[in-house]
Amino acid sequence: MNENDMKIKLQEYLNKLSDKLTYSLLVVIRWINVETGYTDGITTSDSLKITKEVSPNILGQKLRLNIISGITRYGLDESDCELILMRKEWLNIDEFKVNLNN
Repeated sequence: MNENDMKIKLQEYLNKLSDKLTYSLLVVIRWINVETGYTDGITTSDSLKITKEVSPNILGQKLRLNIISGITRYGLDESDCELILMRKEWLNIDEFKVNLNN
């Protein structure tokens, strides 16, 4: 996918996000393992914190670097891989506070 196509796809992706939420985006590269026939996958980095207002250009550059890094690190053939962007609502550290005195 060329850079302009990626920018368009990312803008479409961002347009679907809520205006009020912050998201955690996890980049996954997935491929079929020819030896086992099963689907394998790797995450390429820590999750990225994004909002609907993030620049598709900046997000695209970050994704490209993560993808290249993952493909290089694991010796994958780029033509055999697919990219999956997984997102969920960003959780703040305050949401994990638990009263241990119960």
